[in-house]
Amino acid sequence: MQNTQESIKNRTLFRLCITLLILLIMFSAAKYLLIYKNHGNSLPTEILIELLLGAGFIFITVFVVNLGFKLYAQRVKKYQESLNYALGELTYTHNIIDKYIIYSETDTTGVITKASTAFCDISQYSRDELIGAPHNIVRHPDMPPEAFRDMWRTIKKGETWNGEIKNMKKDGTYYWVDAAILPKYDSDRNIIGYAAIRTDITDKKRVEDLTITDDLTSSL
Repeated sequence: MQNTQESIKNRTLFRLCITLLILLIMFSAAKYLLIYKNHGNSLPTEILIELLLGAGFIFITVFVVNLGFKLYAQRVKKYQESLNYALGELTYTHNIIDKYIIYSETDTTGVITKASTAFCDISQYSRDELIGAPHNIVRHPDMPPEAFRDMWRTIKKGETWNGEIKNMKKDGTYYWVDAAILPKYDSDRNIIGYAAIRTDITDKKRVEDLTITDDLTSSL
């Protein structure tokens, strides 16, 4: 939007310069026509030289202004191409993160304000179901309350909390994540919410459970 406004402004400035040059040409032509008539349809040599110099000056000015705006237009075009490429890369990266990273954001009370596609997929909730819901919508009853009290104490102090969390899917089954939860700030360094990045470690925890079971079995 800003680039479009800048382009319109530059085109308007260019048109204004051309209009002024045309007016200058018309004024010069009228001036020399009047001189021509006053001298009996003939021009003194010094007036003729002045006329040629004036015409040359006008021609060079128009050429330089036109060249300057062409060069500027090329720079703007290259800038826009670079910007479009950067935006494309950013969009691609965002889509990758959204698809594969279990990510969410909440306000300061724990109400979900943003949820990645990966979070929706693993929890089995739609984005509409998650946004506006408290984050404990996925809390598993096996998780001790003290773990969440410790988490809140940590992030309210402006620190990052790390830990393993067992969550519950919409269908009642579970999944494990290794989570990093950190505060979000405004420009005045006030906490305005929290962001959570999680990695699915369900398979790892299942292997650990099997190992414990095997150890118990072998000891009998």
